[in-house]
Amino acid sequence: MKIYLNQIPETGFSATENLSALPYELDTEEVKIVSPLELSYRIFYEEENLFAQISISCKMRLLCSRCLVPYEFPFKKEAELTHPVGKAEVIDVTDDIRQEILLEYPIKPLCQDTCKGICERCGQNLNEKECECGIQRKV
Repeated sequence: MKIYLNQIPETGFSATENLSALPYELDTEEVKIVSPLELSYRIFYEEENLFAQISISCKMRLLCSRCLVPYEFPFKKEAELTHPVGKAEVIDVTDDIRQEILLEYPIKPLCQDTCKGICERCGQNLNEKECECGIQRKV
């Protein structure tokens, strides 16, 4: 997302945009963005610094680390960005937004807190039913 400094009024401005997630290169093996990125922001600058207060939301499809079943997750993040202006006419915050989203990716996504995972012997999803391979499990 590029910000053109000559278009910012003295009082700043606010807007909401829906942007494609493709240019942000956010998809991984475990995380897929399945909706546009909704950005609500307020932008202003003071004393040679650009300030952006941004709210980012979208839907993600995550892969549960226990049962390996994909599930959707509503993502929401608030961020504040600051950039020195100097002699710039345009400031690109695309990478800043990308990093703010990536920093929130779960290390170990779970479809639910009580996910039982899969049986290590037969591969049965234990959230669906107990397996019959006779492994004693800790409760």
